[in-house]
Amino acid sequence: MSDALDLLIYLDEALTKNLNSLVIDGFIEKRTSRFIEDRTLNAKTGAEGSNQHYGEDRCIRDERDGYKGKNFTEADTVTTVNRENQSLEGRRFVRREEELTRIFTTFEIHQQLIQGLNQSNLIKELDSSSYSTSNINSGDYVKLSGQISSESMVSYIDSLSNLLSCIGTDNLNSYCKTFKSNNSSFINYDTMYKQVNYLKSLLTTNNSQDMIVKCGNMDVVLTVNNSNFISTYANIYDSADCPCTIIGKVIRKCDSDQCIHLLRKSGQPNFYENFLGCCSPLMENISSAGIYLPEQPRFRVPGESLLLIPISMLI
Repeated sequence: MSDALDLLIYLDEALTKNLNSLVIDGFIEKRTSRFIEDRTLNAKTGAEGSNQHYGEDRCIRDERDGYKGKNFTEADTVTTVNRENQSLEGRRFVRREEELTRIFTTFEIHQQLIQGLNQSNLIKELDSSSYSTSNINSGDYVKLSGQISSESMVSYIDSLSNLLSCIGTDNLNSYCKTFKSNNSSFINYDTMYKQVNYLKSLLTTNNSQDMIVKCGNMDVVLTVNNSNFISTYANIYDSADCPCTIIGKVIRKCDSDQCIHLLRKSGQPNFYENFLGCCSPLMENISSAGIYLPEQPRFRVPGESLLLIPISMLI
């Protein structure tokens, strides 16, 4: 990357790890190292001694008439016992295991991925002086610099829904009856509120939405997921109108006669564009009452433009 101190504000961690496995290594090495040693030493010594002495001295005299006898008996018994026991036992149990875990932070994995893409010449960098997409095709990985725009279809629909909810559709319908209008009456504020709420749910499915980045005279539409922003306590547009660097994959390239529809996520972009157009008289009635309306963004990004899935955004 051009500046190692660039601050990541958006990172698709799952996409980064999966791409890293393809560009760098398909695995993260983990080695276990442990050293366990058990030593046991037993020593035992003992001495036992026994000395026994037994002595007997016996004298017997036998006298009889005409006979005289004498018996003398001496007995001596000596018993000596000496016992000595000695034992020595030593045991040693050694079990060696190694455990070494190297944990890569998400930022480090991202940097490895970008370095790998650069070394493989897989990233096309758009020149800041001329944002020409002549050498850019769908499926290319690109790196470009631009300015985050505050233009947002989701923000507009959300603000419009909140406005209708705060004022109240009943109040708006009653107020609308005071105006003489030739417009069809089947589209009232109740219908408008329900459709706007449903459109909001479609545009925010899976917590994703469009973000527009101005790159010179060209608009780049990013399909971002709100959960991928680094700071979970920050808003998606906290960095609006700030310069940023984007690395991502081009999923669509539009020529001068094409456009990117900002309501495409609904699956019926033309229908909802026409419906919001039919609601213009109702919006004019609200405006005539002195209520400031949210600024309606464009429904289409016309001309030469790119639709990207961002891997990361840096400021």
